[in-house]
Amino acid sequence: MRTQRWLAAIALGFAATVAPLAVSSPAQAAPTVCDPNYMWNTWSGATQPWAVTHASRYENYSGATVTWTRAASFRAKLTAGSTITTGVSAGASVEILQLGATLGSSLAVNGSATSTVSQSVTGTLANNHIAIFFQGNRSARGSWKRYKCNAAGTASSQVGSGTTRSFGVNTQGVVDCASSPSPSSLAYVVRAQYC
Repeated sequence: MRTQRWLAAIALGFAATVAPLAVSSPAQAAPTVCDPNYMWNTWSGATQPWAVTHASRYENYSGATVTWTRAASFRAKLTAGSTITTGVSAGASVEILQLGATLGSSLAVNGSATSTVSQSVTGTLANNHIAIFFQGNRSARGSWKRYKCNAAGTASSQVGSGTTRSFGVNTQGVVDCASSPSPSSLAYVVRAQYC
C-alpha cells in the first residue's frame, strides 16, 4: 500500500514537470496557388460579328440574267492590334492568338488591315433585280486582364488590362435584294444595310 502511494506521487510529480514543456508547432506555410512569377491573361466579351468592308448596289434591267464582274466600293477598314488600358501587356501578337483561340477562329496577325480600295466581285443577277456586290470579314474583338503570380507562388494580382481586335478571312458575294439569306451570313448583314 505504501509502495502504491509512492509510485502515484512520482507519477504526479512527473506529469507536473512535463506539462509546461508542450512543444509549439511551426507556422504553416501558405499553399502554392500558381507558378512563381508566372503571368497569364483572362478574356471576356469576345465576339466576332460580320463587318461589311466593301459594297456597291447594281440593277439589272437588260432583259436577261447576267453574270457581271463589278467593283465593290470601300466602306470600312478593319485592323489588327491591341490597346493597353492599364499596366502591362503580353504583346499584341500573343493576344491576337489568344483571342483567336477563344473564338475558335483564325485571325489576321498584328498590324494587318483590310483593303481601302475597291474590290472586284463576280456574281449573277436576274433580270429586273437589284443586288449588292460586297466583301467583308468577321470583326473580332475581346477584352483581357493580365495577372502575375508572386515570387512565392502564394498569390496573384492584376498587372494589366486592355482590348484586342483583329479580323477573319475575306468573304465576297452578291446578294439579291429580293432574296432571304441566312441570318448567320454576311449576305444577311449586307442586305439589311444596303438594299
